[in-house]
Amino acid sequence: LIKHGTKQRESTVQSIDSIDIPIYNNTNIQVYKSTSIQRENDFNLFWNCYDKKIDKSKCEKTWNKLSDNDINNILSTIEDYVDANKDIKFRKNPLTYLNGKCWNDEINYHQAQEEKGKHQKNFENLYSLEQKLLKEIEDGTFTNPFSRK
Repeated sequence: LIKHGTKQRESTVQSIDSIDIPIYNNTNIQVYKSTSIQRENDFNLFWNCYDKKIDKSKCEKTWNKLSDNDINNILSTIEDYVDANKDIKFRKNPLTYLNGKCWNDEINYHQAQEEKGKHQKNFENLYSLEQKLLKEIEDGTFTNPFSRK
């Protein structure tokens, strides 16, 4: 404790966990223990990539309870999940994603492909209608449905 007059304040000291510490496993391959700074950086990467900004503080608490392996899996699959769910309203809330361990789920591109197919079909229908109208105009068989006779 540091005393200032009659008030006491705790001194903040950075702990050793905030730096990467090389650890050698039994195969003599160097691995790095996940640290608080690395976890914070990884969380920010996840948060920015996921881009559905809801319940950040709860997400951070859940994130800090995850294993290093889970964090690596999340970071390796999150871009695919976001690409499959481009519209934010179809993405799970980030807390639901973390609590449900959804990075282990199969990524479903069906919705995005189905939506693309629907738009393609609409385009083809409009194009077909346009071609039909142009042919009627060329042939002189076109009658305006809005004209009064």
